[in-house]
Amino acid sequence: MNGIINANSTINGKVITSYITSGVTLSLTNYSTAAYVDLCDLVSPSLPAGSSSLMTLGVSPTAYNNAVIQFNYNGARSQTNTLGYGFYGSNNLVYINAYRDTTISGRLTVGGANIWNKKLVFHDSNPGGSVVSDTNVFGFDINS
Repeated sequence: MNGIINANSTINGKVITSYITSGVTLSLTNYSTAAYVDLCDLVSPSLPAGSSSLMTLGVSPTAYNNAVIQFNYNGARSQTNTLGYGFYGSNNLVYINAYRDTTISGRLTVGGANIWNKKLVFHDSNPGGSVVSDTNVFGFDINS
């Protein structure tokens, strides 16, 4: 398969690209001027519930040598389906579900300060008031 793939080409199996010198090996370009452009769909329509679909980026598919973007499928239209970020051998270090919940595994560092094993106190728009709920949250303090 040398040269250009036509707009409606179907490819079965792997697409292997190589570039001897530095440069882009696979480029997808869409010249649409629409407000919303769907550049690429990567789907696994036969993925069973409880399975994952992965994209990797890095040097090799060995422990800690690839970054992993992972879709974790729990069921059709399930808000518990998650998008995970991690490394090969250490997946889902950060994941987000459709409820807009985000989970970070391990330590969180903000501005050089380690926020591991700390209590977060959320504040509402009232400068002196603290709230425990997740509504009207505008900022937080870090207390040990």
